[in-house]
Amino acid sequence: MKPIIFSTPMVQAILEGRKTQTRRVIRPQPILRKGFDLATINDLVEEKFWHGRDCKWLDGGLGMSESAIEDYAPYKPGDNLWVRETWRKWTGGYSYKADAPDWASQWRPSIHMPRKAARIFLRVTNVRVERVQDISEDDAIAEGMQYDGQGSSRLWTARSEFMDLWDGLNAKRGYGWDANPWCWVYDFERISK
Repeated sequence: MKPIIFSTPMVQAILEGRKTQTRRVIRPQPILRKGFDLATINDLVEEKFWHGRDCKWLDGGLGMSESAIEDYAPYKPGDNLWVRETWRKWTGGYSYKADAPDWASQWRPSIHMPRKAARIFLRVTNVRVERVQDISEDDAIAEGMQYDGQGSSRLWTARSEFMDLWDGLNAKRGYGWDANPWCWVYDFERISK
């Protein structure tokens, strides 16, 4: 069983049954083999190199071969995960920020959550690779985004909600929406301990 970190709003979405998918930046990012430009790669199925490791990319970079996923994906179909979330030790057990986000009380970061405090368990059902901007409206909803039809002056969708969430988590690290990084896309289901 492996750990996976989720923010408080995403933990709430999992608990509510709205989140069944997550995207994680591929690190290091795949790089093109010398001599190929992006237009060529987008038009042709070509072999690329991933920082010295051979891997086949299919459909002009919109998918990765199963063998490459098996070799490099941190989580694989069938893996069981335990969710790390913001927490604190409480009399007789643990409490979680997702259950009481307004409490201003010595919350501990999710990265420090021990396995024994975990209450949410997931099973990976599918893995694929895509660029973050390739997310569909349906996938943004599977990511836990809610679109209530209300919005600002721009067209507001679950996808645009996801774009804002993505930038909040990844832009400072150089993997913002505009950089359009390659991502692992994990589908999962909630399981009992």
